Amino acid sequence: MTDYQDFFEDNANTESNVSLKESIEKYTIHYRWFILSILVFLVFGFFYIRYTEPQFDTTTTILLKKDKGGVLSDLTLMPDMAFGSNNSFIDDEIQIIQSIPVVSSVVNELKLNVKYYNRTEIAKRFVEVYKEKPFELIIESIDSTSAENLTFFIEIQNGSNFMLIEESGKETNLKFGQNFTVENKKMMVIPNLKVLPKYKNGYFKMEIEDFDETVDELRTDLTVEPVSKTASSILIKLKSNLPEKSEDLLNNIVLHYINDAINDKNKIALKTAEFINNRIIVLNEDLTKLEKNVEVFKTENKLTDISSEAKQYILGQSEIEKKINETEIQLSLVKYMRDYLDNNPNELIPSNIGLQEPNIVLNIEKYNQLFSLRRNYLKVSTESNPEVVTLANTLEDIRGIIVEGLKNQKSSLTITLNNFKKQDNIVNSKIGNIPRQEREYRDIFRQQQTKEALFLFLLQKREEATISAVSALPSAKVINHAYTAKKPVSPIKPLVLLICIIIGFFIPFIVIYIKNALDTKIKDSKQLERLINIPILGNIARGENSERKILSKNDRSTVGESFRLLVANLEFLLNDNKECKSILVTSTISGEGKSFVSSNLAANLAFTGHKVVLIGLDLRVPKLDEYFKITSKYGVTHFIKNNDLAVDDLFNRIEGVGHLDVINSGLILPNFIDIIKNNRLNELISELKQRYDYVIIDSAPVGLVSDTLLLNTIADLCLYVVRANYLDKRLLEVPEKLKKDKRFKDMILLLNDVDMNNFKYGYGNAYNYVEDHNDKSTGLSKLIKRFKKE
Repeated sequence: MTDYQDFFEDNANTESNVSLKESIEKYTIHYRWFILSILVFLVFGFFYIRYTEPQFDTTTTILLKKDKGGVLSDLTLMPDMAFGSNNSFIDDEIQIIQSIPVVSSVVNELKLNVKYYNRTEIAKRFVEVYKEKPFELIIESIDSTSAENLTFFIEIQNGSNFMLIEESGKETNLKFGQNFTVENKKMMVIPNLKVLPKYKNGYFKMEIEDFDETVDELRTDLTVEPVSKTASSILIKLKSNLPEKSEDLLNNIVLHYINDAINDKNKIALKTAEFINNRIIVLNEDLTKLEKNVEVFKTENKLTDISSEAKQYILGQSEIEKKINETEIQLSLVKYMRDYLDNNPNELIPSNIGLQEPNIVLNIEKYNQLFSLRRNYLKVSTESNPEVVTLANTLEDIRGIIVEGLKNQKSSLTITLNNFKKQDNIVNSKIGNIPRQEREYRDIFRQQQTKEALFLFLLQKREEATISAVSALPSAKVINHAYTAKKPVSPIKPLVLLICIIIGFFIPFIVIYIKNALDTKIKDSKQLERLINIPILGNIARGENSERKILSKNDRSTVGESFRLLVANLEFLLNDNKECKSILVTSTISGEGKSFVSSNLAANLAFTGHKVVLIGLDLRVPKLDEYFKITSKYGVTHFIKNNDLAVDDLFNRIEGVGHLDVINSGLILPNFIDIIKNNRLNELISELKQRYDYVIIDSAPVGLVSDTLLLNTIADLCLYVVRANYLDKRLLEVPEKLKKDKRFKDMILLLNDVDMNNFKYGYGNAYNYVEDHNDKSTGLSKLIKRFKKE
């Protein structure tokens, strides 16, 4: 290794990892693409904001009321179901508000499955119209709840006529109020005379959606949630682009929810009153018979009053008999309720009839509530609906609990009654001397008292049930009626623009990342240094065209500056060597620009005053003739084959390029190796070294043929050309192996066709400075030219 190679030792870079700065520079050099991408997406964002209908949040708030002592009290039906808890109560009411019956009623009432769209004059897009519709579509032949998806168009012609345009393209002129049929559906259009003049020549799209799909879509869009964890208030929210429509919808949902709850209470109260009336009729008949029995008994036994002694004992028994009466009343109510359950398996259960067992009352009210909910579901669904099936199973479980509770209550009351009767018998034993007639009378009288007490009790309960039916209070209070916020919730301009900026940034980032990841070509000298342990002499910039030419002495392009810098580096490296320097120029494969480099290197050395000769030893594909436009009679192969030829017969003096002579390759012969090994070639090179300062040898690519390897003895330095964005990184093993095997005395690399726009710092700025200095374009054209280079 010669001394001048020490110049490269301090700059040798064997690191395997790319620095952070270099990684960032891979993207920053394409900053124009980032700017363009962000601008494009920002334009899309502005168009999106401009032409997207704004969405608004409409909300309403209601306060739920608990029924005291009823199913919504603090008592619990079953611990695992937690019906009595506040959270469960609110969850149940939320399910009712979002239930199919409630939402279906609102959709049917407001005809939300029929939509009107007006086509705007400028953008020609359809915008939904809700309140101020110029006409009303009446569907006569079918129920609007069963209509399938249907679309057609209506064009208003004047105040009395319109044109019907079906999806098939069929057009029909009709009058307002005239019946017409679309896909076997009979309809009529009724004009709104107050609004119609505003839509002169208006063009409308009509959509009749499937009713069930509309209900499902609305239930999905509807948000119902507690205001807080501790409050009994519910917030109902809906997002829509039509505030008036969403306000009407929410107000009607709340109204239907409250009315349905009142109706359920009224049905339960009326059912209870009906049950009590039936029992009063039976008791009235029993009392009539008992009163007649008392009258007959007194007449037959000629009784007018009970003795004073008997009265004292009777007064002593009054408290016990009162308890016996109360217990017998409860037993009768249990019996009545048990008979009702057996005879009416699929009906509401009478409540508030006087049963004193709180768990039974609680279960009855819960049963009635779920029964009413199931009945509402069946109005718009079938028995196979999963929610209906779940409710049916729950009702069956609760009914079984009620029956079991009645059975247990009957047993408990029977034990209590027997205890009271034992006490009564003890008292009776003390009045054994009372006349038989008076004892018999007392038995009849006691039966009469029991029936009368039960009769009066049921009369009181009937009045309570009647009053409850008439004065049923709503289960919820509206705190805030439906209200739409003035500020839209979407699209949010800052958020949309931020997303556009992010997308605009990441699109070129991802493209550049993928491109770099898949690209196996050599890019720049830094990458080359990391991949191969051979010194790099410099870079040759990429020209603006691919024309094969020799650069002039005053060429101020980036390519010209590259070669001048290359010559300076060579002169510095070879400065200590006073003898002629022979430089072999080669590459790995064809197309890397070795002939271009050797030709312009020789020319630029000649421009500096050196005597230079360029020899074409690429005997297979010679190209020097194309660069210098010469047609020589003799070349290297002629000299080797013809011993009579002298060296001076081979020269081609290049005019205007200093002292530069060119010797072309000559004839293309088949025996290339024999020619390279011929002693006449060594004689030629030796002669040229004595006459010239530099001998530049343009040889064949070493990766394709072995000719160049035979020239290692005649060259002082091997200038190995690597073309950027052309040579695959995997082929760098060729020069690496040549270096390792020491096939050349000294070897340095030259990176050709480098895109200097990829250099953010260093030489790139210098080349851009030179290029800008020579560029006489205007500001705009210069900017466009710069951008194209990206």
